[in-house]
Amino acid sequence: MARVFILALDGMPFEVYERMRDELPHIAEVADRGSRGVMRAVDPPITVPAWASMFTGRDPGELGIYGFRHMRRGSYEGYVVTSRDLGEQYVWERRGLRSVVIGLPPGYPPREYGVWISDFLTPRGRPWAYPPEVMSLIPRYVFDVEYRTDRKEEAFKALVEMTELRFAAAERLMEAVQWDVFVLHEIGTDRAHHLFQKFWDPEHPLYEPGNPHEDKIPRYYGLVDELAGRLLKRLPRDVEVLVVSDHGNQAQRGVLALNQLLAEWGLLRFSREPGRGEDVEGLW
Repeated sequence: MARVFILALDGMPFEVYERMRDELPHIAEVADRGSRGVMRAVDPPITVPAWASMFTGRDPGELGIYGFRHMRRGSYEGYVVTSRDLGEQYVWERRGLRSVVIGLPPGYPPREYGVWISDFLTPRGRPWAYPPEVMSLIPRYVFDVEYRTDRKEEAFKALVEMTELRFAAAERLMEAVQWDVFVLHEIGTDRAHHLFQKFWDPEHPLYEPGNPHEDKIPRYYGLVDELAGRLLKRLPRDVEVLVVSDHGNQAQRGVLALNQLLAEWGLLRFSREPGRGEDVEGLW
């Protein structure tokens, strides 16, 4: 059986590949050797549960996972979904294949199968790899960056550092561990769009040509392609390569305020009129 290397680029729209193909030579080479195209994401098209659906073959309803945050049945008490909430095995687990999985959501706590490095929801100071000795192989690692910030230059530097460290960890584990399936999930592609979409996308209502951050998304994807190229060169020729994403990104032109809509329809009544941005729990 051929081994499989999967580069999982979170939130990368296919339009990025189409628009930047000449600037992504290594990803383009993978596409040219095989097939490429737009796939429909799950409903809802969210990081959690999209990756879990992709690699278990189960839809969100079957998994019982619909997003990052869930409500406890019969209450408004919320909780963050973790790997413990995923009751299904991944395809490689069902087949008993040796695996290395880096950063795949929902990934904390690390699943006790193969080699596992947990995801961007990992709490600070908690064990983040299985088996635990894997942590000694990786001197530095960053799980996520601040992506809701106006300090864009600092955020970009942090984004680059996180991604370089993640690919360095992958390179180390690729050589140190025997594997049949290798999954490298990069959350930075999603964060790049959160940070810089309006500066790069001409369709965004806030886009201004010639702005100082217009090159950030192309620069970041160029880095990802360069780092991916280094890994791909290390792979034997018989390894199958997949470059996949869980959902896309696009300009946001508005939001659906469900409670406001229900109130306008006369289906919801507040004890007092909520203020702008106020949590309305307990007001109805």
